[in-house]
Amino acid sequence: MKKAVSLILLITLTACSKKESGDIPFNAFVFSVDAMRQNFSLKINNSDTVYLQDRDISTGEFRNFYTLVEKPLRDTLVAIASRINFAEYGSVYNDENLMDGVGIKLYSKRGRVENSVYWYGKVPSDELGAAADKLYTLKGQMHFKPYHNNIDCGNLDEIRLPPWPKPTDIQNKNRKA
Repeated sequence: MKKAVSLILLITLTACSKKESGDIPFNAFVFSVDAMRQNFSLKINNSDTVYLQDRDISTGEFRNFYTLVEKPLRDTLVAIASRINFAEYGSVYNDENLMDGVGIKLYSKRGRVENSVYWYGKVPSDELGAAADKLYTLKGQMHFKPYHNNIDCGNLDEIRLPPWPKPTDIQNKNRKA
């Protein structure tokens, strides 16, 4: 009896620890964009669900969405995210002379280890530029549905988050100066 229980336990543990071919090298990967007319984060995790958090600049609202992706698209997203070697980059590249550019942040988390690279202005490398372009293009091809739960987009320190001042507030501030 003891041998049978041990055998069952061994089989169960082996089956549970077997890696699936779809395993990815991170728990979460987030692609965030902060621009004049758009501000969003696209999140990929260990499932076939991709999340989108859209932050409306004019109203300051956060809207959350999700979509289920087929394996080929999921594999493409994972491949793009997996190719980024965060150790090759600093964490922030900021063009102080630029006033109306696009800020992009790539964020990855595995366990307790977080890595990110943010740039505003000049892209630090062709690799990062290509990854951001491809993720942006793929986002446009996905069909998202409303999602009524919160989405953890990780560390968004460099990304502007709502609420932003209303245009009339900015105009009034400029008049006082």
